Amino acid sequence: MVKLFFILLISMGQLHAASLSLIPEQSQIEQGRSLTLNMRYVGPTSPDELNVKSWQTQAFIEKRDRQETRLADGQIEVKQRLTLFPRKTGLLALGPLALGGAKSKPVDLMVTPALVNRVDITPSWAPLPSQLWQGESFETCVHMPLSEQRNRVKVELPEIQGFAWEQTQNRRLQLDGQLIAERCWRVSSQLPGDYRIELPPIIQRGRGRWTFYLPSQSVEVLPLPSYLPNSISVGKPDIRVQTGEQGWNVSIQVVGGQVTQPLWGVRSALAKATGIAADQMVVVNETIFVPFKHWSFGQISRAKIPFFNTETGRLDAVDLPLKAPWKLPIIGIVLLSILAMAILVKATCLVRGFMQRRAKLQAFKAAINSATTANQLRTSLLAAASPEASPRFKTLQQWAEAQADQEATLLAHHINQLAFSPHADTPLNELKQRVINRLTL
Repeated sequence: MVKLFFILLISMGQLHAASLSLIPEQSQIEQGRSLTLNMRYVGPTSPDELNVKSWQTQAFIEKRDRQETRLADGQIEVKQRLTLFPRKTGLLALGPLALGGAKSKPVDLMVTPALVNRVDITPSWAPLPSQLWQGESFETCVHMPLSEQRNRVKVELPEIQGFAWEQTQNRRLQLDGQLIAERCWRVSSQLPGDYRIELPPIIQRGRGRWTFYLPSQSVEVLPLPSYLPNSISVGKPDIRVQTGEQGWNVSIQVVGGQVTQPLWGVRSALAKATGIAADQMVVVNETIFVPFKHWSFGQISRAKIPFFNTETGRLDAVDLPLKAPWKLPIIGIVLLSILAMAILVKATCLVRGFMQRRAKLQAFKAAINSATTANQLRTSLLAAASPEASPRFKTLQQWAEAQADQEATLLAHHINQLAFSPHADTPLNELKQRVINRLTL
């Protein structure tokens, strides 16, 4: 009797057990096309929404047309259509799903490439950086082969919380003889955290319509060090300098970022390098006007513009050379003109004196060379060594004492000996050459 009671209880449990089935309308699908799965649930109570999160890495799923009906035996029947877009080709193994206490069987689908006119039109998306800093930016592109020249591609601007997107490229190009549609975006990270980045659907229209949902990619955004100010440039900034008539126009752009306030440390770095006070600089949008000094002489100043180096993870600086023009006020020009005139007059006097001394030296050298006797040599030497007005040296002995060197004493002795002694043995030409060797300007 007890055994019969348990058998009856088990039978009643099986009668009211929930069941869940997911039946695809076809077992094979081309990527870019959609496939419909029919869901049917039967159970004692009305279930929640079907959770398809475990499938979303392999396919994009759109839920449609949910219908709920109470059957004659009191059970609840729920029917719903699921539209599925595969994210990649090959075998798509979708695991079982659970709903209202019931569990479905796994679903296996074969996804074939989107071949149109022998062209695989499946888009390709380059891998994203797995890790970057808050405020850092990168460029990402999608390339989609076109099956025909007239085909059109549509991709909406992505909207992902924690990132700012800006389209940078929308063009067509030939690559290895194949026409390619290219879409590129500049992506700037705004908030730290772990993200799954997924592009909007990529639609190609021509002789048909294909909708591609590409696999999402993981990106980790690291928080900036707490000691950095909010307006620091993350990554090396793009700096351009134009020299105007009154000063420099310094344009600083953060790569991929939208600057809402002046970058930290830029004006102070320019002030330190140029000697111009920061309050004398004028900031318009992303351009800083730095006036020249009243006095400048073509010198080159070097400003150290700070930025956060994303490769080293530390504060760094980029070297910015600023070449100043030659710029003087009126009084400076007058003073420099007077100084230049004084230098010119002094140089003229020096050159004139040099030329006069040179002429005298040449005349003395000619007189020495033309001397045929020792007396003529002696007279020429005393005349050249004495002032024009009155002789300073009357004898060669006085001249030698004024020279204060042994060579002059011996030279005077040999000239006197040749002039007054019949026993002189020093040739006149040798004495003339010794006198000439002592000549200087």
